[in-house]
Amino acid sequence: MKQFGNYMKKLVFTLSFLSLGVAHAEYWEIPKEKLSMSYDATWQRDYKEASKIAESKNKPMLIVVTGLDWCPWSKKVFEEIIREKEFTRELEEEFVLTWIDYPKQYVQLDEECKEIKAFQKEFKPQKLPIFYLVDSRGYKIAQVGQLPLKAGEFARYVRHLRADYYDLTRELKKIDFSKLSDNEIESLYQRAEALGNEEYCEKILNTGLNTNNGCFFLLEKYAKVLDSNKRERGFAKNIRDAIIKRDPANQQGALLQLAILEFENLSHHLKQKDNPEIAIEPLLNFMKRFGGKNSEWQLEKMIAEFLFSKNRVQKALEHAQRCLQTAPEDRQEEIEELVEYIKINL
Repeated sequence: MKQFGNYMKKLVFTLSFLSLGVAHAEYWEIPKEKLSMSYDATWQRDYKEASKIAESKNKPMLIVVTGLDWCPWSKKVFEEIIREKEFTRELEEEFVLTWIDYPKQYVQLDEECKEIKAFQKEFKPQKLPIFYLVDSRGYKIAQVGQLPLKAGEFARYVRHLRADYYDLTRELKKIDFSKLSDNEIESLYQRAEALGNEEYCEKILNTGLNTNNGCFFLLEKYAKVLDSNKRERGFAKNIRDAIIKRDPANQQGALLQLAILEFENLSHHLKQKDNPEIAIEPLLNFMKRFGGKNSEWQLEKMIAEFLFSKNRVQKALEHAQRCLQTAPEDRQEEIEELVEYIKINL
Protein backbone atom coordinates (compact mmCIF):
# COMPACT_ATOMS: atom_id res chain seq x y z
CA MET A 1 0.00 0.00 0.00
CA LYS A 2 3.01 2.31 -0.34
CA GLN A 3 1.55 3.90 -3.48
CA PHE A 4 -1.73 4.61 -1.71
CA GLY A 5 -0.05 6.62 1.02
CA ASN A 6 1.81 8.81 -1.45
CA TYR A 7 -1.24 9.30 -3.65
CA MET A 8 -3.57 10.15 -0.81
CA LYS A 9 -1.08 12.67 0.57
CA LYS A 10 -1.18 14.40 -2.79
CA LEU A 11 -4.95 14.33 -3.29
CA VAL A 12 -6.65 14.42 0.07
CA PHE A 13 -6.30 18.17 0.59
CA THR A 14 -6.98 19.25 -3.00
CA LEU A 15 -10.07 17.50 -4.24
CA SER A 16 -12.62 19.53 -2.31
CA PHE A 17 -11.70 22.95 -3.69
CA LEU A 18 -14.40 24.62 -5.71
CA SER A 19 -14.15 24.67 -9.49
CA LEU A 20 -14.32 28.07 -11.18
CA GLY A 21 -17.67 28.94 -12.64
CA VAL A 22 -19.70 26.78 -10.24
CA ALA A 23 -22.21 29.03 -8.52
CA HIS A 24 -23.86 28.31 -5.18
CA ALA A 25 -27.42 28.83 -4.09
CA GLU A 26 -26.06 30.16 -0.82
CA TYR A 27 -22.73 31.85 -0.21
CA TRP A 28 -20.96 34.21 2.16
CA GLU A 29 -21.45 37.85 1.29
CA ILE A 30 -18.39 39.79 2.44
CA PRO A 31 -18.61 43.56 1.84
CA LYS A 32 -15.63 44.88 -0.09
CA GLU A 33 -15.19 47.79 2.31
CA LYS A 34 -14.75 45.28 5.14
CA LEU A 35 -12.20 43.31 3.14
CA SER A 36 -10.18 46.42 2.31
CA MET A 37 -9.68 47.07 6.03
CA SER A 38 -8.98 43.52 7.13
CA TYR A 39 -5.97 42.31 5.17
CA ASP A 40 -2.30 43.27 5.40
CA ALA A 41 -1.35 46.07 2.98
CA THR A 42 1.70 43.98 2.04
CA TRP A 43 -0.51 42.20 -0.49
CA GLN A 44 -0.51 43.57 -4.04
CA ARG A 45 -3.98 43.44 -5.63
CA ASP A 46 -2.99 44.33 -9.22
CA TYR A 47 -1.32 41.40 -11.01
CA LYS A 48 0.28 43.52 -13.74
CA GLU A 49 1.73 45.95 -11.21
CA ALA A 50 2.96 43.10 -9.04
CA SER A 51 4.67 41.55 -12.08
CA LYS A 52 6.51 44.80 -12.73
CA ILE A 53 7.67 44.96 -9.11
CA ALA A 54 8.85 41.33 -9.24
CA GLU A 55 10.83 41.95 -12.42
CA SER A 56 12.43 45.20 -11.20
CA LYS A 57 13.43 43.67 -7.84
CA ASN A 58 14.27 40.24 -9.31
CA LYS A 59 11.92 38.60 -6.80
CA PRO A 60 9.58 35.64 -7.23
CA MET A 61 5.85 36.18 -6.77
CA LEU A 62 3.46 34.28 -4.51
CA ILE A 63 0.00 34.65 -6.02
CA VAL A 64 -3.06 33.60 -3.99
CA VAL A 65 -6.34 33.23 -5.89
CA THR A 66 -9.63 33.11 -3.99
CA GLY A 67 -13.38 33.47 -4.53
CA LEU A 68 -14.44 35.02 -1.25
CA ASP A 69 -18.09 35.70 -1.89
CA TRP A 70 -18.91 32.19 -3.16
CA CYS A 71 -16.21 29.73 -2.02
CA PRO A 72 -16.20 28.63 1.65
CA TRP A 73 -12.63 27.28 1.51
CA SER A 74 -11.45 30.62 0.11
CA LYS A 75 -12.97 32.32 3.12
CA LYS A 76 -11.06 29.93 5.37
CA VAL A 77 -7.79 30.72 3.56
CA PHE A 78 -8.54 34.44 3.85
CA GLU A 79 -9.16 34.18 7.58
CA GLU A 80 -6.25 31.87 8.40
CA ILE A 81 -3.57 32.82 5.84
CA ILE A 82 -4.09 36.02 3.85
CA ARG A 83 -4.82 38.34 6.73
CA GLU A 84 -2.39 36.67 9.16
CA LYS A 85 0.69 38.82 9.73
CA GLU A 86 2.61 35.70 10.73
CA PHE A 87 2.30 34.58 7.11
CA THR A 88 3.23 37.88 5.48
CA ARG A 89 6.14 38.56 7.86
CA GLU A 90 7.67 35.20 6.93
CA LEU A 91 7.56 35.87 3.19
CA GLU A 92 7.37 39.59 2.38
CA GLU A 93 11.14 40.01 2.05
CA GLU A 94 11.50 37.06 -0.31
CA PHE A 95 8.33 37.28 -2.46
CA VAL A 96 6.08 39.86 -4.04
CA LEU A 97 2.83 38.84 -2.32
CA THR A 98 -0.13 39.10 -4.67
CA TRP A 99 -3.78 38.37 -3.97
CA ILE A 100 -6.44 38.02 -6.68
CA ASP A 101 -10.10 37.49 -5.79
CA TYR A 102 -12.71 36.19 -8.23
CA PRO A 103 -16.11 37.67 -7.33
CA LYS A 104 -19.13 35.50 -8.04
CA GLN A 105 -20.31 37.94 -10.68
CA TYR A 106 -16.93 39.04 -12.05
CA VAL A 107 -18.27 38.92 -15.61
CA GLN A 108 -20.27 42.05 -14.83
CA LEU A 109 -17.27 44.09 -13.71
CA ASP A 110 -15.39 46.50 -15.96
CA GLU A 111 -11.66 47.13 -15.45
CA GLU A 112 -11.41 44.52 -12.71
CA CYS A 113 -13.12 42.06 -15.05
CA LYS A 114 -10.46 42.63 -17.72
CA GLU A 115 -7.64 42.02 -15.26
CA ILE A 116 -9.26 38.84 -13.93
CA LYS A 117 -9.90 37.51 -17.44
CA ALA A 118 -6.29 38.23 -18.44
CA PHE A 119 -4.99 36.41 -15.39
CA GLN A 120 -7.36 33.47 -15.95
CA LYS A 121 -6.23 33.15 -19.58
CA GLU A 122 -2.58 32.98 -18.50
CA PHE A 123 -2.81 30.72 -15.43
CA LYS A 124 -6.07 28.80 -16.06
CA PRO A 125 -6.90 28.10 -12.38
CA GLN A 126 -9.33 25.19 -12.14
CA LYS A 127 -9.91 25.12 -8.38
CA LEU A 128 -9.95 27.70 -5.63
CA PRO A 129 -8.26 28.60 -3.43
CA ILE A 130 -4.87 28.13 -5.07
CA PHE A 131 -1.35 29.47 -4.52
CA TYR A 132 1.08 29.99 -7.43
CA LEU A 133 4.84 30.50 -7.16
CA VAL A 134 6.07 32.47 -10.14
CA ASP A 135 9.64 33.57 -10.86
CA SER A 136 10.60 37.17 -11.62
CA ARG A 137 10.15 36.56 -15.36
CA GLY A 138 6.57 35.34 -14.91
CA TYR A 139 7.30 31.59 -15.29
CA LYS A 140 5.12 29.39 -13.07
CA ILE A 141 7.40 27.15 -11.02
CA ALA A 142 4.96 25.63 -8.52
CA GLN A 143 1.38 25.63 -7.31
CA VAL A 144 -0.45 24.28 -4.29
CA GLY A 145 -3.97 24.28 -2.94
CA GLN A 146 -5.22 24.68 0.61
CA LEU A 147 -3.36 22.62 3.21
CA PRO A 148 -4.24 22.03 6.88
CA LEU A 149 -1.37 24.20 8.09
CA LYS A 150 -1.18 27.24 10.33
CA ALA A 151 -0.01 30.52 8.82
CA GLY A 152 3.64 30.16 9.83
CA GLU A 153 3.78 26.51 8.75
CA PHE A 154 2.24 27.35 5.38
CA ALA A 155 4.81 30.09 4.86
CA ARG A 156 7.63 27.65 5.51
CA TYR A 157 6.01 25.17 3.11
CA VAL A 158 6.03 27.85 0.41
CA ARG A 159 9.75 28.30 0.97
CA HIS A 160 10.21 24.53 0.73
CA LEU A 161 8.38 24.45 -2.63
CA ARG A 162 10.65 27.11 -4.09
CA ALA A 163 13.81 25.38 -2.83
CA ASP A 164 12.66 21.98 -4.11
CA TYR A 165 11.95 23.42 -7.57
CA TYR A 166 15.52 24.64 -7.94
CA ASP A 167 16.91 21.40 -6.49
CA LEU A 168 14.81 19.33 -8.90
CA THR A 169 15.83 21.52 -11.85
CA ARG A 170 19.51 20.92 -11.12
CA GLU A 171 18.97 17.16 -10.71
CA LEU A 172 17.01 16.73 -13.94
CA LYS A 173 19.76 18.42 -15.95
CA LYS A 174 22.28 15.74 -15.03
CA ILE A 175 20.17 12.61 -14.39
CA ASP A 176 20.57 9.43 -16.44
CA PHE A 177 17.10 7.87 -16.16
CA SER A 178 18.35 4.49 -17.41
CA LYS A 179 20.30 4.10 -14.18
CA LEU A 180 17.37 4.86 -11.85
CA SER A 181 15.18 2.29 -10.09
CA ASP A 182 11.36 2.38 -10.34
CA ASN A 183 11.18 3.88 -6.85
CA GLU A 184 13.66 6.64 -7.73
CA ILE A 185 11.71 7.61 -10.86
CA GLU A 186 8.46 7.62 -8.88
CA SER A 187 10.07 9.83 -6.23
CA LEU A 188 11.17 12.34 -8.87
CA TYR A 189 7.66 12.40 -10.31
CA GLN A 190 6.09 12.95 -6.90
CA ARG A 191 8.38 15.91 -6.29
CA ALA A 192 7.41 17.42 -9.65
CA GLU A 193 3.74 16.72 -8.91
CA ALA A 194 3.99 18.33 -5.48
CA LEU A 195 5.27 21.43 -7.22
CA GLY A 196 2.46 21.30 -9.77
CA ASN A 197 5.09 21.69 -12.48
CA GLU A 198 3.50 20.27 -15.64
CA GLU A 199 6.65 20.38 -17.76
CA TYR A 200 8.67 18.25 -15.36
CA CYS A 201 5.73 15.91 -14.70
CA GLU A 202 5.29 15.16 -18.40
CA LYS A 203 8.98 14.43 -18.89
CA ILE A 204 9.17 12.01 -15.96
CA LEU A 205 5.77 10.43 -16.71
CA ASN A 206 6.82 9.41 -20.22
CA THR A 207 9.99 7.84 -18.85
CA GLY A 208 8.05 5.97 -16.16
CA LEU A 209 5.50 4.56 -18.60
CA ASN A 210 8.32 3.03 -20.64
CA THR A 211 10.26 1.54 -17.72
CA ASN A 212 7.86 0.89 -14.80
CA ASN A 213 5.85 -2.36 -14.54
CA GLY A 214 3.71 -1.28 -11.58
CA CYS A 215 0.51 0.78 -11.51
CA PHE A 216 1.94 4.13 -10.45
CA PHE A 217 2.51 5.74 -13.85
CA LEU A 218 -0.52 4.06 -15.43
CA LEU A 219 -2.63 5.76 -12.76
CA GLU A 220 -1.02 9.11 -13.47
CA LYS A 221 -1.67 8.67 -17.19
CA TYR A 222 -5.27 7.65 -16.47
CA ALA A 223 -5.75 10.85 -14.47
CA LYS A 224 -4.45 12.97 -17.34
CA VAL A 225 -6.59 11.17 -19.92
CA LEU A 226 -9.71 11.68 -17.80
CA ASP A 227 -8.97 15.41 -17.71
CA SER A 228 -8.26 15.63 -21.45
CA ASN A 229 -10.53 16.19 -24.42
CA LYS A 230 -13.15 13.63 -25.47
CA ARG A 231 -10.98 12.13 -28.22
CA GLU A 232 -8.19 11.20 -25.80
CA ARG A 233 -10.70 10.09 -23.17
CA GLY A 234 -11.43 7.12 -25.43
CA PHE A 235 -8.14 5.60 -24.27
CA ALA A 236 -9.24 5.71 -20.64
CA LYS A 237 -10.91 2.28 -20.66
CA ASN A 238 -7.80 0.57 -22.00
CA ILE A 239 -5.64 2.18 -19.32
CA ARG A 240 -8.21 1.38 -16.62
CA ASP A 241 -8.31 -2.27 -17.68
CA ALA A 242 -4.51 -2.47 -17.58
CA ILE A 243 -4.49 -1.08 -14.03
CA ILE A 244 -7.11 -3.55 -12.81
CA LYS A 245 -5.21 -6.41 -14.45
CA ARG A 246 -2.04 -5.47 -12.55
CA ASP A 247 -3.77 -5.11 -9.17
CA PRO A 248 -7.12 -6.97 -9.20
CA ALA A 249 -7.36 -7.33 -5.40
CA ASN A 250 -6.21 -3.79 -4.55
CA GLN A 251 -3.02 -5.10 -2.92
CA GLN A 252 -1.09 -2.11 -4.27
CA GLY A 253 -3.97 0.27 -3.62
CA ALA A 254 -4.63 0.76 -7.33
CA LEU A 255 -8.41 0.26 -7.13
CA LEU A 256 -8.59 2.81 -4.33
CA GLN A 257 -6.69 5.27 -6.47
CA LEU A 258 -9.02 4.59 -9.40
CA ALA A 259 -11.99 5.41 -7.15
CA ILE A 260 -10.34 8.68 -6.09
CA LEU A 261 -9.52 9.67 -9.67
CA GLU A 262 -13.05 8.93 -10.85
CA PHE A 263 -14.51 10.89 -7.94
CA GLU A 264 -12.30 13.83 -8.82
CA ASN A 265 -13.25 13.66 -12.48
CA LEU A 266 -16.98 13.50 -11.73
CA SER A 267 -16.74 16.36 -9.23
CA HIS A 268 -15.00 18.59 -11.76
CA HIS A 269 -17.57 17.98 -14.47
CA LEU A 270 -20.71 18.44 -12.39
CA LYS A 271 -23.20 20.88 -13.81
CA GLN A 272 -25.08 23.24 -11.53
CA LYS A 273 -28.31 21.23 -11.92
CA ASP A 274 -26.59 17.90 -11.06
CA ASN A 275 -26.85 16.22 -7.69
CA PRO A 276 -23.34 16.45 -6.14
CA GLU A 277 -23.80 13.04 -4.51
CA ILE A 278 -23.31 11.46 -7.94
CA ALA A 279 -19.63 12.35 -7.69
CA ILE A 280 -19.01 10.48 -4.44
CA GLU A 281 -20.37 7.14 -5.71
CA PRO A 282 -16.91 5.76 -6.68
CA LEU A 283 -15.68 6.37 -3.12
CA LEU A 284 -18.78 4.87 -1.51
CA ASN A 285 -18.58 1.83 -3.77
CA PHE A 286 -14.94 1.28 -2.87
CA MET A 287 -15.67 1.49 0.86
CA LYS A 288 -18.57 -0.93 0.46
CA ARG A 289 -16.37 -3.43 -1.38
CA PHE A 290 -13.12 -3.16 0.55
CA GLY A 291 -13.76 -1.17 3.74
CA GLY A 292 -10.64 -0.87 5.85
CA LYS A 293 -10.00 1.73 8.50
CA ASN A 294 -6.65 2.72 7.00
CA SER A 295 -8.37 4.35 4.03
CA GLU A 296 -11.94 4.87 5.23
CA TRP A 297 -11.30 7.94 7.38
CA GLN A 298 -9.47 9.68 4.53
CA LEU A 299 -12.24 8.96 2.06
CA GLU A 300 -14.86 10.16 4.54
CA LYS A 301 -12.87 13.38 4.95
CA MET A 302 -12.74 13.91 1.20
CA ILE A 303 -16.50 13.33 0.92
CA ALA A 304 -17.23 15.70 3.81
CA GLU A 305 -15.10 18.50 2.35
CA PHE A 306 -16.59 18.05 -1.10
CA LEU A 307 -20.22 18.04 0.08
CA PHE A 308 -19.55 21.07 2.25
CA SER A 309 -18.19 22.92 -0.78
CA LYS A 310 -21.48 22.13 -2.53
CA ASN A 311 -23.56 23.44 0.38
CA ARG A 312 -24.72 19.95 1.40
CA VAL A 313 -23.80 20.94 4.93
CA GLN A 314 -25.83 18.35 6.88
CA LYS A 315 -24.55 15.48 4.72
CA ALA A 316 -21.03 16.87 5.00
CA LEU A 317 -21.32 16.85 8.78
CA GLU A 318 -22.43 13.20 8.80
CA HIS A 319 -19.38 12.14 6.81
CA ALA A 320 -17.06 14.32 8.86
CA GLN A 321 -18.34 12.65 12.04
CA ARG A 322 -17.76 9.20 10.51
CA CYS A 323 -14.27 10.34 9.62
CA LEU A 324 -13.68 11.35 13.23
CA GLN A 325 -14.73 7.90 14.43
CA THR A 326 -12.09 6.10 12.36
CA ALA A 327 -9.26 8.65 12.04
CA PRO A 328 -5.92 7.82 13.72
CA GLU A 329 -5.11 9.56 16.98
CA ASP A 330 -2.58 11.94 15.43
CA ARG A 331 -5.27 13.31 13.05
CA GLN A 332 -8.10 13.63 15.58
CA GLU A 333 -7.49 17.31 16.30
CA GLU A 334 -7.52 18.19 12.60
CA ILE A 335 -10.79 16.29 12.03
CA GLU A 336 -12.38 17.80 15.13
CA GLU A 337 -11.64 21.25 13.69
CA LEU A 338 -13.29 20.22 10.41
CA VAL A 339 -16.38 18.97 12.23
CA GLU A 340 -16.66 22.23 14.23
CA TYR A 341 -16.12 24.36 11.11
CA ILE A 342 -18.97 22.56 9.34
CA LYS A 343 -21.23 22.79 12.40
CA ILE A 344 -21.00 26.57 12.60
CA ASN A 345 -22.24 26.79 9.02
CA LEU A 346 -25.35 24.65 9.53
